[in-house]
Amino acid sequence: MSDFLFWLAKLLLKVGVATAFLTVLYWLFSRMSDGAKAFWTGVFSDAGTPSFSRVATAIMVVAAIVWISFIIYFKREIPDVGGVVLLIGTLYGINVAGTAAAKIGGK
Repeated sequence: MSDFLFWLAKLLLKVGVATAFLTVLYWLFSRMSDGAKAFWTGVFSDAGTPSFSRVATAIMVVAAIVWISFIIYFKREIPDVGGVVLLIGTLYGINVAGTAAAKIGGK
């Protein structure tokens, strides 16, 4: 029973942290000027259409920075980042390939 309670406490803590983070992001976005909103909308979209690959790339870059910083700070070693670079590059490549295919197809 105590393992279940420990697991439940960890889950609730993670949900609480995610909720707090999203609340702060919402608050910051609501206080942005119209120019800043237009900029960030342009960063995460292709000509006004939301782009999953750009959002996924941004999430992966942030996760990679946190992961690599953790390893460097706590283990005092520089990790091999080839796999992370390949993953992020693949997400970007999907975005570029989709745009190129749309242009070739005439859409």
